Amino acid sequence: MSKYFNKAVSIAQNAAKMSIKVSGELVDNARELNNELEGESYENSEIRLENVTNELSSNFTKEKLIGLKRLIILIGRGFDASLYFPDVVKNISLNNIEVKKLVYIYLLEYAESNPDLALLSINSFQKDLNNPNQHIRAMALRVLSGIRIKEISSIIAISIKKGIADPSPLVRKYAALAAIKLYRNDPETSEELQIMVKEMLNERSFCVIGDVVKAFQIICNNDSNLIHAHFHRCCELLLDADEWSQITLIQMLTHYARTQFENPNNKTLSEGCQETGFSENVIDKDHLLLVMSLSKLLYSQNNAVVMSAIYGLFEIAPVENLEVIWKPLMRVIKNCPEVEYIALNNISKIVKTYPVRNYFF
Repeated sequence: MSKYFNKAVSIAQNAAKMSIKVSGELVDNARELNNELEGESYENSEIRLENVTNELSSNFTKEKLIGLKRLIILIGRGFDASLYFPDVVKNISLNNIEVKKLVYIYLLEYAESNPDLALLSINSFQKDLNNPNQHIRAMALRVLSGIRIKEISSIIAISIKKGIADPSPLVRKYAALAAIKLYRNDPETSEELQIMVKEMLNERSFCVIGDVVKAFQIICNNDSNLIHAHFHRCCELLLDADEWSQITLIQMLTHYARTQFENPNNKTLSEGCQETGFSENVIDKDHLLLVMSLSKLLYSQNNAVVMSAIYGLFEIAPVENLEVIWKPLMRVIKNCPEVEYIALNNISKIVKTYPVRNYFF
């Protein structure tokens, strides 16, 4: 059954990622900048490229902003503006928030493909980790972690450690994502990163916990022993997290439950508790907490969350109480043909696993 559920989750996640990729931060930024355009200076930006180098080298901040805005608009339209990397990156040290933001928007697009040039501004990136503006700190960490040069792994690791303790959830979020990047670029940093991930698991913000769990799964290989102290808080955050974080949390907590709790279906089941609807007498309180949390997600508007919650309940809930997944499955079937196909396959698997259960109908 997990094969079909994982397929459903994978399809939904890939669709979301594709949507993000198509729309993109740069497209959004270009649209926002287009809305700000005033006068002739921004019109036909592709025709006015010959002015960009001079604008970026100007002594006047206003002209630098014109050049940077023109480049961001062009990138949003699909133009390759990588040739201007040296001209853009030299403005990173300018003490102007608007300029810094536009420079980082540009660098987020091209820093990974120009690591050597980005390396020239590494001191500025490190300095910006102390910037009063949380967006500048977050973007500096994103660009720094995107420089795929192993020789600076220790510098990136120090920056991630700093980001973990940042008061801003946005910066902590990108610190978790930066840890994943560093691990993939330099696996030799795994031991140091595992220590950081253990600290990240103390996260209490529902905006950050999904990315922390991703880092945990990749860097710590889903080591259930690290979850003991955080289990209750993760169950609480599960209901408030965003939809894609909920899916990641469900995967982690379901794996934890399968390895740490006794399978309730190996016991003799008695009548379910009327108050909860679950057989409270055959599972302990922590196990019941997770089961109840998963059952609440069956009413999510996101089909991937619903399918993930059904998968979790199928794996860890007492079979006598699995009737709660039936109506959500029926609701999911009414969606597009692809989702209908996956839901029907899941129903088939349930019936084969637990045949002749009249309470399902």
